[in-house]
Amino acid sequence: MNLAVKLTAVRLLMGPLFFLTFVGYGIREGAEPTGSVWHPIAALLVLIVSEVSDWLDGWIARRRELVTEAGALMDGFADSLARLTFLTCFWFFGRLVPPWMVLLAYYHDALGFFLRNLARGQELKLVRRLSGRIMEGLLAAIAPVVVGAMLMWHAFNFSWNVVEGIAWWGALAVGLSAVCAAVDYIIGNASALRRIPC
Repeated sequence: MNLAVKLTAVRLLMGPLFFLTFVGYGIREGAEPTGSVWHPIAALLVLIVSEVSDWLDGWIARRRELVTEAGALMDGFADSLARLTFLTCFWFFGRLVPPWMVLLAYYHDALGFFLRNLARGQELKLVRRLSGRIMEGLLAAIAPVVVGAMLMWHAFNFSWNVVEGIAWWGALAVGLSAVCAAVDYIIGNASALRRIPC
């Protein structure tokens, strides 16, 4: 296992670690959190490690020519596991976002996984689209922004509704961009997808 893959393997732990810090914060629907400021601080550190390791493993793999098929698959899996865990925590444990917003991100991820593997079985290559990269960027950004708002809430004691609003609008941006990215991915790769026998 090369260094890039080891970093990716470490990132597989970030989703569960975020879950533990977030659940400990004690957010209940319609109420302010009962946990201490240390929970969002720990969650923010997990998010930073997750995103830095995501960038670093790819950089190391390309720079040292360590790119492997297994590493690329594990990287995508680690990204999905971590980022979808963050969104799920905002929905299920924090009641900060409605479930349909989270499901749009899950559906986008599942569709991409299905189509890439279907194409791989036919030795076809599907092209990543800019819309997908934008969606992934929004998905990577929402968790640190929401957790940062939680920290600001502790520091400045403003209404918890502000944090809820930031989470809601951020998740809406992710959900809508997931739909746009999925449609763009299918249209942009239509010629390759047509060559897959059904």
